[in-house]
Amino acid sequence: MKTSWFFGDSFTQSKIREHPKYLEFLGRDINNPYNGWTTKIANYLDSNEENYSIGGNSPQAIIDDFISNMYKFKKGDSVFISTSPMVRTMGYHSDFKKIKSWNLETLDENSLPKRKENHTYNPPDIIFKNKTLILDYVLNFIAPYEEEWEEYYENKIREFITLFKKQGINVYYWSWQLWHQSVFQDVYYETNGEIEDDHWGIVGETQFINYLKKRIKDGIYFDNAIVKKI
Repeated sequence: MKTSWFFGDSFTQSKIREHPKYLEFLGRDINNPYNGWTTKIANYLDSNEENYSIGGNSPQAIIDDFISNMYKFKKGDSVFISTSPMVRTMGYHSDFKKIKSWNLETLDENSLPKRKENHTYNPPDIIFKNKTLILDYVLNFIAPYEEEWEEYYENKIREFITLFKKQGINVYYWSWQLWHQSVFQDVYYETNGEIEDDHWGIVGETQFINYLKKRIKDGIYFDNAIVKKI
């Protein structure tokens, strides 16, 4: 049977579907979360689902996860990969005793982007012990060149799309920029501010699914443009 593979962060992980307060808002059993968009896309493609997304994942870690699993891809499979904020990077994580993503958005700094969410993985203590040094690096060498960094990662994904297309494997890329384009409704808007979380809920994910289905139908494998409301 075909397989649909997913690589990304919390938006692809769909952790909001397990949020007790959100499930209560929907009138659903908190012990029976609904299927996220990845499961629904996998079902749409009549395939199994393999999801390697992790909340707070950095762009480099997402690509690393892709590379670590690409030997499993086979003809007829579909792969969905996104980027994430460029201020996320890689470094040593004492909790895991290995190199992992550093989710720097969780630092309490006005100069870094803020997120309304509560289910991504926090950076290790080494970040907070060297906060001034880390912020100096991010604010001087990453944030001013965010577009260039994103282009750097996107070019790698473009090459994967070309490579795997020759093997009968469809790789679809979508940009993390879709989070904040107000194209797909987030939970904060859906619940009229009752739940402070900017991930997509059922409404936003349904809109995103329709967006992906159209891309699949039209054979659009790479898209980093602003899209119209679905």
